[in-house]
Amino acid sequence: MGKINWSRVFIGGLVAMAVMGVFPAVLIPLSGDAWFTAFENLGDWATPGFLVSLGVIHAAMGIVAVWLYAAIRPRYGPGPKTAAIAGLAMWLILGLANLSFALLTDLTIGLVAIIHGPSIVQFVVSTMAGAWLYKEASSEAGAPD
Repeated sequence: MGKINWSRVFIGGLVAMAVMGVFPAVLIPLSGDAWFTAFENLGDWATPGFLVSLGVIHAAMGIVAVWLYAAIRPRYGPGPKTAAIAGLAMWLILGLANLSFALLTDLTIGLVAIIHGPSIVQFVVSTMAGAWLYKEASSEAGAPD
Protein backbone atom coordinates (compact mmCIF):
# COMPACT_ATOMS: atom_id res chain seq x y z
CA MET A 1 0.00 0.00 0.00
CA GLY A 2 1.55 3.27 -1.13
CA LYS A 3 1.12 6.74 0.20
CA ILE A 4 -1.53 9.02 -1.20
CA ASN A 5 -0.27 10.74 -4.34
CA TRP A 6 -1.43 14.29 -3.61
CA SER A 7 -0.52 15.70 -7.02
CA ARG A 8 -2.77 13.06 -8.63
CA VAL A 9 -5.50 13.82 -6.08
CA PHE A 10 -5.47 17.50 -7.11
CA ILE A 11 -5.28 16.79 -10.84
CA GLY A 12 -8.03 14.16 -10.59
CA GLY A 13 -10.06 16.55 -8.44
CA LEU A 14 -9.89 19.24 -11.10
CA VAL A 15 -11.03 16.72 -13.73
CA ALA A 16 -13.87 15.68 -11.42
CA MET A 17 -14.79 19.37 -11.05
CA ALA A 18 -14.91 19.83 -14.82
CA VAL A 19 -17.12 16.77 -15.28
CA MET A 20 -19.27 17.85 -12.33
CA GLY A 21 -19.83 21.23 -13.99
CA VAL A 22 -21.41 19.67 -17.07
CA PHE A 23 -24.25 17.97 -15.23
CA PRO A 24 -26.24 21.04 -14.08
CA ALA A 25 -26.88 21.84 -17.75
CA VAL A 26 -28.77 18.53 -17.91
CA LEU A 27 -30.09 18.24 -14.37
CA ILE A 28 -31.62 21.71 -14.07
CA PRO A 29 -33.96 21.29 -17.06
CA LEU A 30 -34.88 17.78 -15.84
CA SER A 31 -35.90 19.17 -12.43
CA GLY A 32 -38.70 21.16 -14.06
CA ASP A 33 -39.71 24.20 -12.08
CA ALA A 34 -38.18 22.85 -8.85
CA TRP A 35 -34.81 24.55 -9.40
CA PHE A 36 -36.38 27.92 -10.18
CA THR A 37 -38.84 27.59 -7.30
CA ALA A 38 -36.00 26.91 -4.89
CA PHE A 39 -34.10 30.02 -5.95
CA GLU A 40 -36.87 32.48 -6.84
CA ASN A 41 -36.69 34.28 -3.49
CA LEU A 42 -32.95 34.82 -3.70
CA GLY A 43 -33.12 37.58 -6.28
CA ASP A 44 -30.15 37.97 -8.63
CA TRP A 45 -28.04 35.09 -7.30
CA ALA A 46 -25.95 34.35 -10.42
CA THR A 47 -23.42 37.09 -9.74
CA PRO A 48 -19.74 36.79 -10.70
CA GLY A 49 -18.87 36.29 -7.03
CA PHE A 50 -21.39 33.46 -6.74
CA LEU A 51 -20.09 31.77 -9.87
CA VAL A 52 -16.46 32.00 -8.70
CA SER A 53 -17.46 30.66 -5.28
CA LEU A 54 -19.35 27.82 -6.94
CA GLY A 55 -16.25 26.95 -8.99
CA VAL A 56 -14.10 26.89 -5.85
CA ILE A 57 -16.65 24.72 -4.04
CA HIS A 58 -16.87 22.31 -6.99
CA ALA A 59 -13.06 22.11 -7.13
CA ALA A 60 -13.01 21.30 -3.41
CA MET A 61 -15.72 18.64 -3.88
CA GLY A 62 -13.77 17.08 -6.74
CA ILE A 63 -10.55 17.02 -4.74
CA VAL A 64 -12.30 15.54 -1.69
CA ALA A 65 -13.98 12.91 -3.89
CA VAL A 66 -10.66 11.79 -5.40
CA TRP A 67 -9.01 11.91 -1.97
CA LEU A 68 -11.80 9.69 -0.64
CA TYR A 69 -11.22 7.30 -3.53
CA ALA A 70 -7.49 7.21 -2.72
CA ALA A 71 -8.23 6.66 0.97
CA ILE A 72 -10.61 3.71 0.45
CA ARG A 73 -8.61 2.13 -2.38
CA PRO A 74 -6.52 -0.08 -0.08
CA ARG A 75 -9.70 -1.63 1.36
CA TYR A 76 -11.85 -1.89 -1.80
CA GLY A 77 -9.14 -2.14 -4.45
CA PRO A 78 -8.41 0.22 -7.35
CA GLY A 79 -10.92 0.69 -10.11
CA PRO A 80 -14.29 2.05 -11.14
CA LYS A 81 -16.29 0.19 -8.47
CA THR A 82 -14.29 1.87 -5.71
CA ALA A 83 -14.61 5.24 -7.46
CA ALA A 84 -18.39 4.72 -7.66
CA ILE A 85 -18.46 3.95 -3.93
CA ALA A 86 -16.54 7.17 -3.21
CA GLY A 87 -18.93 9.14 -5.46
CA LEU A 88 -21.95 7.61 -3.73
CA ALA A 89 -20.46 8.52 -0.35
CA MET A 90 -19.97 12.12 -1.50
CA TRP A 91 -23.59 12.22 -2.74
CA LEU A 92 -24.90 10.89 0.58
CA ILE A 93 -22.84 13.31 2.67
CA LEU A 94 -23.89 16.30 0.58
CA GLY A 95 -27.49 15.08 0.59
CA LEU A 96 -27.49 15.16 4.37
CA ALA A 97 -26.00 18.65 4.29
CA ASN A 98 -28.71 19.73 1.84
CA LEU A 99 -31.40 18.30 4.12
CA SER A 100 -30.04 20.25 7.07
CA PHE A 101 -30.02 23.37 4.86
CA ALA A 102 -33.68 22.70 4.01
CA LEU A 103 -34.53 22.74 7.70
CA LEU A 104 -33.04 26.23 7.99
CA THR A 105 -34.83 27.68 4.96
CA ASP A 106 -38.24 27.57 3.37
CA LEU A 107 -37.14 24.76 1.03
CA THR A 108 -39.15 21.59 1.43
CA ILE A 109 -37.50 18.20 1.77
CA GLY A 110 -39.36 17.14 -1.38
CA LEU A 111 -37.85 20.05 -3.31
CA VAL A 112 -34.37 19.18 -2.04
CA ALA A 113 -34.96 15.56 -3.10
CA ILE A 114 -35.98 16.66 -6.61
CA ILE A 115 -32.90 18.85 -6.93
CA HIS A 116 -30.34 16.61 -5.18
CA GLY A 117 -31.65 13.14 -6.07
CA PRO A 118 -30.62 13.02 -9.73
CA SER A 119 -27.18 14.40 -8.88
CA ILE A 120 -26.18 10.88 -7.80
CA VAL A 121 -25.16 10.39 -11.44
CA GLN A 122 -23.14 13.61 -11.32
CA PHE A 123 -21.19 12.54 -8.23
CA VAL A 124 -20.55 8.97 -9.31
CA VAL A 125 -19.48 9.84 -12.87
CA SER A 126 -17.33 12.83 -11.87
CA THR A 127 -15.60 10.83 -9.12
CA MET A 128 -14.95 7.99 -11.57
CA ALA A 129 -13.47 10.48 -14.07
CA GLY A 130 -11.15 11.99 -11.46
CA ALA A 131 -10.20 8.60 -10.02
CA TRP A 132 -9.31 7.33 -13.49
CA LEU A 133 -6.24 9.60 -13.37
CA TYR A 134 -5.24 8.56 -9.87
CA LYS A 135 -2.25 6.29 -9.33
CA GLU A 136 -0.50 5.55 -6.04
CA ALA A 137 2.80 7.35 -5.57
CA SER A 138 4.71 4.05 -5.46
CA SER A 139 3.21 2.82 -8.77
CA GLU A 140 4.87 5.64 -10.70
CA ALA A 141 8.24 4.38 -9.49
CA GLY A 142 7.53 0.96 -10.98
CA ALA A 143 6.30 -0.74 -7.79
CA PRO A 144 3.06 -2.71 -7.97
CA ASP A 145 -0.23 -1.03 -6.95
